[in-house]
Amino acid sequence: MADQSKIHVMDAWINYSKFYTRISKAMNYLLLEQHQLGLNDFYFLYFLSEAKNNELQQSELQSLVQLSPSALSRMVTRLLDYKGLTIIKKKALAHDKRGYAIQLTETGEDLVKQLLAALETKLETSLKASDMKHIYSLSTE
Repeated sequence: MADQSKIHVMDAWINYSKFYTRISKAMNYLLLEQHQLGLNDFYFLYFLSEAKNNELQQSELQSLVQLSPSALSRMVTRLLDYKGLTIIKKKALAHDKRGYAIQLTETGEDLVKQLLAALETKLETSLKASDMKHIYSLSTE
């Protein structure tokens, strides 16, 4: 009996994982098509928009976005000149010259609002009501 329970849990986990992957790919495709940004770029900008003074240290962003230091550095370099706009600023830390802080600019805040609106519209029109209810329930647990 215990084996059947474990199989059921594993089946549920696999289905959940497939669901997450499908939704993530759809969100990534939308961002690439409309804004030439990936889902990790969105997460990066979103976390900045939620931070105090729209600013985080590189180490904080690294753990939030779950990227290696070199991948984060490449992302920062790319976003510093996103479409010729200044959406983020990079500055050295006063207490550690090896590290740096990233701050979202007003232009970056406007971009995050556009990205959020596009993603929310995509999710609300693509998912069933029961899926949306489940997603909201996960954020309140």
